[in-house]
Amino acid sequence: MPTYEFEPLALKSGPPLVADRFLMTYLWGASECLLPPGTVMHWAVLLHERGEDFASHAAACHYWLYEHYQGYDHNGPSKRRLSQKPDATQVHETDRNSG
Repeated sequence: MPTYEFEPLALKSGPPLVADRFLMTYLWGASECLLPPGTVMHWAVLLHERGEDFASHAAACHYWLYEHYQGYDHNGPSKRRLSQKPDATQVHETDRNSG
């Protein structure tokens, strides 16, 4: 995805239906595994700033991040680096301490 897609026009100024199509294509389409989490977090902020009509679109970005990055928390930074995909062999810190 080109760098200009960090703030794509579809999300920045497009109507809800266009934003819908864009997110479905990029978040759950063939290119989903290539998206850096920082870009998706930026999209969520961008959509949140557009108001109530785009709240579900921002939520879709957060959902995608929860789904793809272990430890993602929309309220703040994660202990785990979001640039790495979760590894099934790693044990989450809270699981390790729950004895």
